Amino acid sequence: MYSGLVFSDALSVLTDGNPPGVDIEDQTYGSAEVLNVLNTMETLHRVVLSANAAYFNGDVEKAYFFLSDAARLFKRLNNSKAEGVANNNLGNTMLAFYRTLHDSDLDELCGFGKQQVIKKGMGYYHKAIQLGEKAYDSFYEAEGWSPSCLEFMQHLSNRYFNRAMFLLTVKDSHDKPSDLEELGLRDLQISFDMDIEIVDQGTEVGWNVREVDKVFDVFLSRIRGHLLLLEMGYEDKWDVDETLDKAFDLLFLELNGPNSGGSPLFRDFCPTGRMQQIETELMRYFVIKSDLENAAKIAIRILSEDEMTLQEAQLKAVDVLVMYERENSSSTLEVLEDLEDYQRWVQQEIEEYNKSRAGTDDWNEEQLPETIKKSVRKLIVDSESDSQVESSQKTKQRLSSLRASTRGDVTMEIF
Repeated sequence: MYSGLVFSDALSVLTDGNPPGVDIEDQTYGSAEVLNVLNTMETLHRVVLSANAAYFNGDVEKAYFFLSDAARLFKRLNNSKAEGVANNNLGNTMLAFYRTLHDSDLDELCGFGKQQVIKKGMGYYHKAIQLGEKAYDSFYEAEGWSPSCLEFMQHLSNRYFNRAMFLLTVKDSHDKPSDLEELGLRDLQISFDMDIEIVDQGTEVGWNVREVDKVFDVFLSRIRGHLLLLEMGYEDKWDVDETLDKAFDLLFLELNGPNSGGSPLFRDFCPTGRMQQIETELMRYFVIKSDLENAAKIAIRILSEDEMTLQEAQLKAVDVLVMYERENSSSTLEVLEDLEDYQRWVQQEIEEYNKSRAGTDDWNEEQLPETIKKSVRKLIVDSESDSQVESSQKTKQRLSSLRASTRGDVTMEIF
């Protein structure tokens, strides 16, 4: 059998570039066994991308079938890195399952009730962290504080944070809520300490491998997760205001830098979009702290100064202004009614967009291994034959799942 090193090497060819003088497009070099490995890993890479696309489009059931079959194949191929990725993403999918069940009148998804979802989610995260710890130890032993080691450490920190969000979200539906809360808070502290160590060690060794968009995404994930915990009633033990400041500092550093036009931070979002991402969370923070005046100032800036707005920023801004006017004794009824009309319009526009988004299927059956094809076909057949489930109910469930899978507090991975 091929060792894990062989599969890792094969994967590096797919992800890091072609060997010198080799055109990977024709897939004609090497032995039949190596070609099979390359083709298999390339296909499974696409499977994970398809699963993530399904997840972010609110089709968490399809994401589950993709990832669960992929995880079994990765294990069979002895690729622990990819297996860890699949298990982490499966854990996040179970979190989306739970949130969907919690926010709807459904009793189960994919045949799983809340208790089964909790059990499966805990198992997936445990496996992902176990494999991540092993990979990190191997890299540290071989390379010390190298860029590769620090990259693995960041993945591991993200997995601890993901599990923390899962445990603290589901604890009240478990028969031992205090145990889950203790473990979740411990995971948060581990992730918090690891994030600090990654920055410190990276500075010492002159680590310049991480692109700023990845750093920014970590900031956003931590901010969104911690704000969610504050909304759940937890005390602010994680310096959310400092993380918000760090995100702003990074944005302005890149914006005013010599290579601002080519910064990776602005590859997917323009500077205005990045600013709105932070300000959306800052408005949430001020609302939690009962500082509606400062929250309203940000809302007015976004709606009056920016020509285009992210939908989550627009909705949060108008929600804040409605809250502010309701609390403001000097506000006129006419102003409040105009804002509420605007709020309803924004909500309706976003719902219509999400309905179209939730109906998107970004996958191609011909690219999938036969094992996964069978699972997806079964899912489609079950969905089409389930006559007792009305179309409107299914749409409502998909919208609930879409909200659950796009909160941005957990990190989906690729390999």
